[in-house]
Amino acid sequence: DLARGIYPPVLADQGLVAALEGQARKAAVPTTIEARDIGRYDRSVESAVYFCSLEALNNVAKYASAAHATIRLEQQDGHLMFTVRDDGSGFEPSRPGAGFGLVGMRERVELVDGRLVIDSTPGRGTVVRAEIPAVHVPVEGGVTEPAATKSARG
Repeated sequence: DLARGIYPPVLADQGLVAALEGQARKAAVPTTIEARDIGRYDRSVESAVYFCSLEALNNVAKYASAAHATIRLEQQDGHLMFTVRDDGSGFEPSRPGAGFGLVGMRERVELVDGRLVIDSTPGRGTVVRAEIPAVHVPVEGGVTEPAATKSARG
């Protein structure tokens, strides 16, 4: 409940790409942000994507022994999709106790009518992927145009 109530100022002011780029610069594992056709979205959607992406990055740092991670954001057919991919050790998602954080990510995405898929195999890295119904929304000062593809820390 506390995490749902905190909305980072950079996310509120500048949107997902800027907020995630800021986190990528501070990440324990070098992280690239790939964004295509990303504008502004409902606050609940932006929050779900932002916090799920951060949880995935935290998992990469804690457990994956990865050399690199990538967060990809894409708007397509009325859906905002995000993918967090790492080149780490992977894990068996079906094993008991495979992660409270993963459950939290799934719940957060489902709260905004999205679907989360976790694909991981020991020794082959992990991919966290979600698709959320979302369209660009008007923000203060007009409609934000989709952001260009950007990259942070490579």
